[in-house]
Amino acid sequence: MAVPKTPVSRVTRLSEGAFAFWCADGPNAAELRRRHLEAHLAFVETNHDRYLAAGPMRRDGEQRLCGSLLVVVAESESDARRFVEGDPYFSEGVFESVECRRLTPAAGRWLGGVIWKDAHELRALADGGR
Repeated sequence: MAVPKTPVSRVTRLSEGAFAFWCADGPNAAELRRRHLEAHLAFVETNHDRYLAAGPMRRDGEQRLCGSLLVVVAESESDARRFVEGDPYFSEGVFESVECRRLTPAAGRWLGGVIWKDAHELRALADGGR
């Protein structure tokens, strides 16, 4: 039996810039996470409105954490980096490597739909339009 398709909601594109951080844990991350957990949580709670999504990562089938994924709102990559580097997990060396990329949140449950009207509009955005 086929599942009925839910209509897709069209939502407004975010006006702020968004940046995704892929943070890989270093060799002493488990101990450093335990030691700085309270300060990290206080930072996140104080700044929760800057996060679109955030959380620890695990390899499939494993309990041990291997990193974190953060999606934050910022005007520029340098602003985003300054913000996330204020988290004790960064300043205390939990992460061995951090990659940052500008992100265009375009579809998903947490957005409530999709940002495009049709393929033509999306193609124009992908070609450098706003």
